[in-house]
Amino acid sequence: MKNILVLASLCFTLACKAQQSDLQKEKDWIWSFKSIAIYSCLCELTKDGIDKELMKHNDISFMAEAEILDSYFSKKADSIGRDYAKKVKPIFSDDSEFAGRKAIFTSCLSLYDNDNLNTIIKKKYRRYKK
Repeated sequence: MKNILVLASLCFTLACKAQQSDLQKEKDWIWSFKSIAIYSCLCELTKDGIDKELMKHNDISFMAEAEILDSYFSKKADSIGRDYAKKVKPIFSDDSEFAGRKAIFTSCLSLYDNDNLNTIIKKKYRRYKK
């Protein structure tokens, strides 16, 4: 009887660890998708200036994210970020000294908690898992 309890306990522990691992993989995948979308938004709004600047400094921030997502989903995240950037409007009227300027960083960062993006990511993640 004691062996059965130990075996059951071991099985339960292993099952919990497997579930935690799946949860961590999902979190990493979502983080990667959002990171690439936000970065692509910044690239679009800076005419890829931020990309060029980071390359000058040997930045490799998105290598892991691209590897986690694979090429297909990396391109989807890139497309979503760039499309979002195209919708960012100047925040001041034409008669202001800041006319035509956009809140680039904060606009792109708002993608992180964007409900529409979160819905898309859930669908993409389910597709990725298949």
